[in-house]
Amino acid sequence: MASRRGDIVKTLKKPEDRLDVFPAFMKVAGRRVLVVGHGAEAAAKVRLLGETNAKIVVISNTVEQDLREAIDLFEAEHVAEGFRPAHLNGAALVFTAQENWNLDKAVVDAARIMGVPVNAVDKPELCDFYTGALVNRAPIAVAITSTGVGPVLSRHLRARIEAMLPRATGQLARLAESFRDAASKVITDGGLRRNFWARFSPVPWRQIFMPASRMQPVPMHNDC
Repeated sequence: MASRRGDIVKTLKKPEDRLDVFPAFMKVAGRRVLVVGHGAEAAAKVRLLGETNAKIVVISNTVEQDLREAIDLFEAEHVAEGFRPAHLNGAALVFTAQENWNLDKAVVDAARIMGVPVNAVDKPELCDFYTGALVNRAPIAVAITSTGVGPVLSRHLRARIEAMLPRATGQLARLAESFRDAASKVITDGGLRRNFWARFSPVPWRQIFMPASRMQPVPMHNDC
């Protein structure tokens, strides 16, 4: 016990080397996620949410063409009225992208009263959470954040990871999931089962990984 505590103390990071955020993935499938805004920033959030199975709801009296196209593409609901706190009922998350400090702050204040996590686009000081640069290989997902201080660097890192992970990554994960129950029944020893999964690959990896030139990147997004 003393040795383990000593190892922990040796690896304990200084405060400046620790994160100010805790990385987590929110479950949004079938849940309402609000986007409050009318223009390009709101459209970017709709496209990002379109990578999920969330029920996207756009709140705005009017919408610009870019946002209209995103609403139509992802079959989002458009509530053509100004934001009201009642819109937050039952929402899992809310993004506010109104390009106006006071309007965004009003959404943030209402969301915090209602207990709904909120992201104010391009206003990290108002955000409860950040949206990382996403690599989607559903059900595998990788998200990179700079916690709002270096979104361009995050996007470059995302591009590198995008090139490393083949489109077949998600298919491999689903194949593994289909074997999970059978593996648990046949391989009852936990250590042997972990060894099996560590070695798991139905085909040689070189046949799974595609050249980066054949991959279509997921649209890039800012941290906040």
